Parts: sequence; structure tokens; C-alpha cells
Amino acid sequence: NLTLVARGAVLTADGSADQYETDYTTGMKALGAQLKKAERLADNDSGRAPVAEAARSVTEWQDRHRKARATDDQGDYDGALKQIIGAEDSTGQSFQQVDTALRKALAHEQGEFTAAAEDGRGALRGLPAGAAALAVLGAVAAILGVNRRLSEYR
Repeated sequence: NLTLVARGAVLTADGSADQYETDYTTGMKALGAQLKKAERLADNDSGRAPVAEAARSVTEWQDRHRKARATDDQGDYDGALKQIIGAEDSTGQSFQQVDTALRKALAHEQGEFTAAAEDGRGALRGLPAGAAALAVLGAVAAILGVNRRLSEYR
């Protein structure tokens, strides 16, 4: 979007390329790497599916971006703008698809984390009762031991 708005007015420090296009390219590479990492970290198909969906949508987004850039480079600003912010087949629509897929993945992983935390809490549920029983047992043993020593002196 910013590349279209700026129309080449914002360049990189060396003046060789559009700054917004350079930032987009860098951001897309980082996004791709993070999606690959997320797919590796997902521990089941329910977690991997929305990440894979996001990756497919990113690829579609990049294709649509290339087409919009080509349209703009040919001098059709209005056509390029439609490909960026249009209601159908636009890069904006691709962004929404990526966002939706990542929200699904996040919700799934949050559910997995919550379930694991609840399981951990359940495993420690008997800990207070066990600690109390051990404390009582230790007190009884101490009293019996002291009584035995006292009986030796009587």
C-alpha cells in the first residue's frame, strides 16, 4: 500500500530502490521463516493445518503483490490500487486470510497450553495433603524419639 501511495518518493539510503518495497521483501522473508518454524513446532495436525493455510495465503499474497506491482509499473495506478485494496482477489484479502489462519493457530496452541497447564495443576493436587501427612508423621516420630530418650533418664 505504501509503495503505491509514495509512488517511488521514499528510497533506500543508497537511493537504489523503493524503501517500502524493500521493507515488504524483508518482512515477507521473515514471515516465511517464522511460519516454517511454527509449522515445525506444532505438535499435531490440528496445529499444523492453520499454519500451513497461513503459508499458502502468504504465497498467494506475494503473487498478488507481484501482479499489482507489475500493473503499477505499467502505469495503471487505478488497476494496481484495485489489486491492493479491492474487495476480491486483492492483497488485502490475502492479508485477512493470513491473519485468520494465524488466529486459528494461536487459538489452538493456547488451548493446548491451557490443557497442559490444567493437567500439571491436577498432578499437583494431592501435594498439600501429602505434605501435611508427612509433617504429622515427622512430628509423631520426633515425639516418640524424644520420649524414648527421656525414658532412659528416668
